[in-house]
Amino acid sequence: MGGLGVGTSSVTAPVYICRYHPFTDLYSFFAFSQGALIWVFIAEIIPNQVRAKGQTLGSLTHWVRAALIAFLFPILAEQVGGGTTFLFFSIMMLLQLLFVWKLMPETKGRTLEQMDRALVMH
Repeated sequence: MGGLGVGTSSVTAPVYICRYHPFTDLYSFFAFSQGALIWVFIAEIIPNQVRAKGQTLGSLTHWVRAALIAFLFPILAEQVGGGTTFLFFSIMMLLQLLFVWKLMPETKGRTLEQMDRALVMH
């Protein structure tokens, strides 16, 4: 038995975390999805010399595009239908996944200077 009086299996902890708050399950799914990727990318890939400006530009770009999607979604859904709109955004997410999987460099265990050299070589 764990300290909370519940089983300590690998299944119970995520279930209890997701049920703690009505929105926690949304946060949980966001945390291990592509949604969090942009923030990891912005934090790890920008060299120290331009980090403040790079993070500013990255954040601005992210939020502007997020706003555009939020405003365009209802218009697209009305014009071409909900199914087609979801299909379009699903395809875009698949393309993003392929881009990240194939073209983004791995940052684990590397310094910013090593990442800078790796990006310049590409």
